[in-house]
Amino acid sequence: MKNILFSVLIALSLSACYDEWWHLEELPGEIVVTDPHLEPYLDIVQESVDGYNQHFTKPILHLKVDYKANKKCGRLYLMTMPGDKGGEATVVKGCKQYLEISRDHLDAGDGLRLIIQHEIGHGLGLMHNEDKNSIMYYMSVGYDKKTKKWHQHITDDNLQEIADYFGVELKK
Repeated sequence: MKNILFSVLIALSLSACYDEWWHLEELPGEIVVTDPHLEPYLDIVQESVDGYNQHFTKPILHLKVDYKANKKCGRLYLMTMPGDKGGEATVVKGCKQYLEISRDHLDAGDGLRLIIQHEIGHGLGLMHNEDKNSIMYYMSVGYDKKTKKWHQHITDDNLQEIADYFGVELKK
């Protein structure tokens, strides 16, 4: 319950200041993994990036691993935060965006991919929405214990919003 409440509070506070958010301004964009805690999960991070790229005629995101990255403007930085903080967050500091994932969620399997895709969505300018099937729904829902799969995914509406904003072409 505490994690759900924290996630809702983060969602509300971030939604309130979206107009002031920095997000990628042009594509292809670069996502830089700067945290060694993510090294065992780089395949999931790459799957998360590919989850977006596969829908466009040209890749819109590139993944880079650099644990000593010089924090330059115009990039998304993927990192973890201690598990006791709970939840996930997209933190904007000037012209840099940090996608932070609680270390408690690193062993979430497919759920980790969805968390990363959700945070990347913010980096692409997507806001939370009311579609429970959308990767941008404000809470993680829809886990089917029988199939062990999540119902949330990158929706056609999510993709169209990215295509319209950045002027990129979706695959047909």
